[in-house]
Amino acid sequence: MAIGSILHSIDEEDCSRIALLYGALHCRDLQKKLENLGFVQTDEQWKTAWSAEVPPLSTSSKKPTKKPSLFTLSISSLTFFIYLAISGADWISTVENVLSDSINNDGASSVASLCLYLFRHVIFYFGLSKFIVQWDAFPFDFDDE
Repeated sequence: MAIGSILHSIDEEDCSRIALLYGALHCRDLQKKLENLGFVQTDEQWKTAWSAEVPPLSTSSKKPTKKPSLFTLSISSLTFFIYLAISGADWISTVENVLSDSINNDGASSVASLCLYLFRHVIFYFGLSKFIVQWDAFPFDFDDE
């Protein structure tokens, strides 16, 4: 893409000087490709195009992480295992429906069962990920300490 832009600039816009902006680890073979096309490097300058500052960890406004209580761990574990059991039962039911529909040569129903399964799980996982990923506390942590 860079070489194409250079050739276009020379052919269409009659440029005599061209500057390239690219990262140090990008276009590793760009110089070799340009030299193979007859270009000659006359100057080299590396300048910072942009930078990002990362705040130090000590300036975080979040509370220090505390260990979850036994009650919190118990409720979270129980919820997780109930979720796994329901998801497993749903998967088994879906597979049974798809196989049954396939045996009865009902391909449309088979595809519909799979699509509905995927739809409800994608929606659920999306909602669950938003809930868990954006949560600043341990699930079911009721302690106000």
